[in-house]
Amino acid sequence: MSDYVVYFAILALLSIFYVLYQKHYVFAPKMQMLNIANDFRYARRLNAELIDLFWLNQHILQKTGNIFNGITFEAAINDLQTLRSDFYTTTTYKQLVGKQKTQPGHAAALQAGVAQQIKMQHELKAGFNKLMLHYHQFIAA
Repeated sequence: MSDYVVYFAILALLSIFYVLYQKHYVFAPKMQMLNIANDFRYARRLNAELIDLFWLNQHILQKTGNIFNGITFEAAINDLQTLRSDFYTTTTYKQLVGKQKTQPGHAAALQAGVAQQIKMQHELKAGFNKLMLHYHQFIAA
């Protein structure tokens, strides 16, 4: 009887180690890559959304002059389109999620760049929303 207890205790211990191994070395890296991929997709969608918003409200934005922190409409739209064509590419995506070999420092720099671009695009969108609110209040008055 004691042989069965020892056998099941060893099996239970091995199962616990296997689960810990899977969690640390399999699931955690996959979740990290999934989060990186989602951040990249979110930044790319936000970039496309801002470009669409700017083109839809082009006449208003050109009348007001500066959109955000002294950036003109033309400069903002050129920056966003340059980001879309140069940075938000399949190659960059593959480098971020590890499907293409890169140096760890390069991948970390890409991740930091995506985070910085999300922050910048949020600020641009907030400035755009504030500008549109003031414009509509001015028209209504």
